Amino acid sequence: LLYQAGQAGLLRLLGLPGLLGLPADLPGPLQLLELVARTGSLRTAAAAMGMAYSKAWGMLNELESQWGFAMVARRPGGAGGGGSLLTEPAWDLIRRYRALQWACDHAAQDAFAQQFGGMR
Repeated sequence: LLYQAGQAGLLRLLGLPGLLGLPADLPGPLQLLELVARTGSLRTAAAAMGMAYSKAWGMLNELESQWGFAMVARRPGGAGGGGSLLTEPAWDLIRRYRALQWACDHAAQDAFAQQFGGMR
């Protein structure tokens, strides 16, 4: 139990964004982007995360400012309804971040097992 608690704590402590010098709040905005991709709507994605639509817009604008490219292509509303699609650079950012996250998680687990595996 102590081993499992220590391992979970280590992974939390190693928060990937901060460790890599990325914006500390990167996982939240990336989750928002993934939900926009799934739902086709910033409003629906914001609701799924339990946040105000205006906060989601602010998060999206901040993310675009930090990275220097558009994350979402917006389709205006109207009779057919509007929507949002991720841009190719946004998809690339998500893919790269998730691959890096996976590699870091596994490296941290291996290092933890080497250092503390005998303490169970």
